[in-house]
Amino acid sequence: MGLFKETLIKNKSLLVFLVAIILLGIFLNWKITNYFDKFDAEETIKINRDFGDFITPSTLKEILAAEEIFWIYKVLNTIKVMNPKREILPLIKDFWDLNMESYPDVPTRILKNPLVRLHLADILIQAHKNKRPNGINLADLATRHGVEIIPADLYEVEINPDDLHEYVSSLLSNSDLRVAVDSILILSRFDKSSDVEKIVQLAKNEKYFRPVAMSLRSMCNSVAKKGLEDLYHHYQDPEKKQFIQEKLDLREKLIETKFMCDRNFRVFPAPESD
Repeated sequence: MGLFKETLIKNKSLLVFLVAIILLGIFLNWKITNYFDKFDAEETIKINRDFGDFITPSTLKEILAAEEIFWIYKVLNTIKVMNPKREILPLIKDFWDLNMESYPDVPTRILKNPLVRLHLADILIQAHKNKRPNGINLADLATRHGVEIIPADLYEVEINPDDLHEYVSSLLSNSDLRVAVDSILILSRFDKSSDVEKIVQLAKNEKYFRPVAMSLRSMCNSVAKKGLEDLYHHYQDPEKKQFIQEKLDLREKLIETKFMCDRNFRVFPAPESD
């Protein structure tokens, strides 16, 4: 009996020792992994924070070469509100057209990513809308509309809005929710009454309700207004009705200024995310 107890005690001690070693190994592995994950994150944040609010062509190429979707998304949305864009627009157009001969460090596969391609298209849509005709006095236009306006860029870039519209429309039912939502919002840039019905139909899916309402709010055509009104009557949920009414009121307020619908001079914000 004494020998049995002694053997059992020794085996228990060995078992405890082995368990302790395993737990120590797990802990050390977690600490090391956590350290390097944190290090990588801090390095990424430090590098990208240095970009500021003005994106240069070299910065855009560097971000695309790194193939980090979050930072690409951030940089492309920064470009949308950046003025002037004349230096970077030819690069955006080349990336949209996949003219990659001059950019060996930028992988073509990242430019074919639907989210990246969608926001390249959005920048070009805005550039096309903001291109000013000759002879217009922008200062006088801004004074008459009571708003501050940043002159649109002068650029030598040929943009085919039909190609952009076709691509954005093709993503409305994309399986990636972020891509689908952004395409709904960006499609409003074209302000086509023919798009309204397909946008409204998407609101049948609960997850698209808000972006659909925001997209229709951003369109100036009367069909979009009717689409919002139809959605208001369709939903019984008080919160949804209130949200739609807020968009209707905001739309009317913006249209009253007559500036929102002056398509040659409209400066679009980045897509809403609420």
